[in-house]
Amino acid sequence: MTAIAHKTNHERREQGLSDKHYHTLSSDQFEYLEDLAREAGLKQPPLFMPQLLRIVLLRCKTGYIGSSQNLKLHM
Repeated sequence: MTAIAHKTNHERREQGLSDKHYHTLSSDQFEYLEDLAREAGLKQPPLFMPQLLRIVLLRCKTGYIGSSQNLKLHM
């Protein structure tokens, strides 16, 4: 159990998460949601969602939040 906690701490620090954001799932969120859907026998989350999260997080991290025009998804 301690080894898992140390590994998790190391991974979260590599991702740049501060201690106050320790509880967030970050990039593991979609793996977690896929596991939940599989266990519950539900449809998997749409494939575009992880990419959308990466775009939003990158924009937040860089301070670039453009107009609503820039937020359109092209599929």
